[in-house]
Amino acid sequence: METRPDQLRALVLDYLCNNCYTKTALALSKDSAIMHLDRDGDEISESHPRGGTLTGLSGDVIRDMERRERIRIHILSGRVEEAIACLNEHFPKVLDESLEDEAHRTLSHDITSDQVQYRTTTINPVHLTLNLRVLAFIETCRTVPLIYPPLDSDSIGLDSPPHSKCPPEGDPLEEDRHQTELLIRAQKLYAHVNSLRNSADRALYLKELTNVGGLLAYTVPEKSPVARYLSQERRERVAEQINYAILRMPSSSSYVVTDLLCR
Repeated sequence: METRPDQLRALVLDYLCNNCYTKTALALSKDSAIMHLDRDGDEISESHPRGGTLTGLSGDVIRDMERRERIRIHILSGRVEEAIACLNEHFPKVLDESLEDEAHRTLSHDITSDQVQYRTTTINPVHLTLNLRVLAFIETCRTVPLIYPPLDSDSIGLDSPPHSKCPPEGDPLEEDRHQTELLIRAQKLYAHVNSLRNSADRALYLKELTNVGGLLAYTVPEKSPVARYLSQERRERVAEQINYAILRMPSSSSYVVTDLLCR
């Protein structure tokens, strides 16, 4: 079946919205919207089952897209605590560990336990919470800023600086305080992992913490053998996981037309 121009446009808009290209999605929606008129000449829109239309974006879709974009930028900028706060405020079920069993039931049976935690498509709130907490620990270990400038990308603005903070140099008291904070974070992570019900999850994350904990052994971990944990790719992987989990929520107002057009 040949794809109509309006269907192709809807697919592009679907991609832009789901991947948080907010400005581009809004511009496309505004500039290329197709007007439908009723018998009286009044504009009408074709209904869409996810809260928007095939030719435009509803207020709920725009609101959720901007919230997902804000969370995404927080993670990509290393501001993990801010991202967690936004998730708990706007999408609390994503990190609700009481829903772990339900998340396990939705996973494909051909995925082995050692793959689940690091797949982009994982929706298990236990895995997502731990991945965020591990990333927060990594960001606290950082001594060289890793700049992520959202103002140069297709994103909404944020009030806070677009990069993670690093501990000040030359202040012994501040350095001691920072080292103490790192140790406390590490202890909390180990306690969290040891409390996991699933033994395979527990073993996998304990191994991960052993590797990530190596950052503590270096004054400048960015120049160490474990520097890969401080890469932007790590942030991107977690950001993709969180965005996917939000989109998979039953109450999500995301603009999804792919399944509709493939029927």
